[in-house]
Amino acid sequence: MQLAVWGEPSDINMPSGNPPAASPFELDNPYPNPMDAGTTLEFTLPRQSTVSMWVVRARGVASDNTGYFNVGGGSMYSFPTVVRKLASGKALPAGRFAVNWDSRDENGSDVPTGFYRVYFQAGDFAAFHDILLARSPYDLPPGLRNPGIH
Repeated sequence: MQLAVWGEPSDINMPSGNPPAASPFELDNPYPNPMDAGTTLEFTLPRQSTVSMWVVRARGVASDNTGYFNVGGGSMYSFPTVVRKLASGKALPAGRFAVNWDSRDENGSDVPTGFYRVYFQAGDFAAFHDILLARSPYDLPPGLRNPGIH
């Protein structure tokens, strides 16, 4: 199975070519997104579940949309490094939850402007969402800047 580096939220357990089955688990769109300092991730659990949620750096704003690199004439896939673990094997009861990511890494340092991906797993359900972090509109290429901000 291959995951896109940037795209629509996706259930990574979805069989190829079939529409997604209705799931009582939910991972909502992060808000705000794009973000400048933090975002909220809300999810629903229909039953007690073990939850893990982590953030990875997908790519820089101006970098190519690829995870492949060439080593000694052969190609390898670059797996993203975990930037921050928001939950790691935490048992939660059924209900609605919110987790905030403050755009910092595991050491408490601000992460740079770029595209990030948050992965969510609860039991056998897995999903992800993409997030754009821009600390300033000037960090973005001109085509992505808000025309009302100078």
